[in-house]
Amino acid sequence: MDVEIVALLLEKSPSLIDTVDDRKWNALHIAASEGFAAIVTQLLDRKPSLAQARNCYRQSPLHLAAENGHDDVVKALLSVSDITAKNLAGSTALHYAAEQGHEAVITTLLACNPDMIRWQNWHGYTPLLAAVHEGQASESVLALLSKRDPSTLRMVNHLSQSPFHVAVAREERHRDASSPAENECG
Repeated sequence: MDVEIVALLLEKSPSLIDTVDDRKWNALHIAASEGFAAIVTQLLDRKPSLAQARNCYRQSPLHLAAENGHDDVVKALLSVSDITAKNLAGSTALHYAAEQGHEAVITTLLACNPDMIRWQNWHGYTPLLAAVHEGQASESVLALLSKRDPSTLRMVNHLSQSPFHVAVAREERHRDASSPAENECG
């Protein structure tokens, strides 16, 4: 139903496809973020260059689809998107997928560009470090992000923290947040 409404609106006013909201999201940003694969395909058929558009955070539709785990949308976008695109913090779609623990998307992106596993954002975070930092480092995500290049286990961010250091720090923060504050004076 929504696909038909989108088609009807675009027939009535083709220039709607170029509109953006106050965050500079176009219709493809929205459809990719929500996982509306049929609408993504419809928009890409009409105007493939929408995939290159960036919102106010320099996120492409590919970033948003990866962040939300929409593997079917990621696959549709890959043929017209720049897989190397970075947001304001220097993060790629792989960083986004790793931060959220989306295994299928991680697999899809690494199949297209295995070298992305070593790419660091402006804070020095690799996708593996990002996954650990965000608490999404399940055993299977760790395997996906370290198996292709075990040296990523030793790569460090700008604070010289490896994934191991970040995991320890997360555990410390988690423990501190879950235990009541103790009076050091007794």
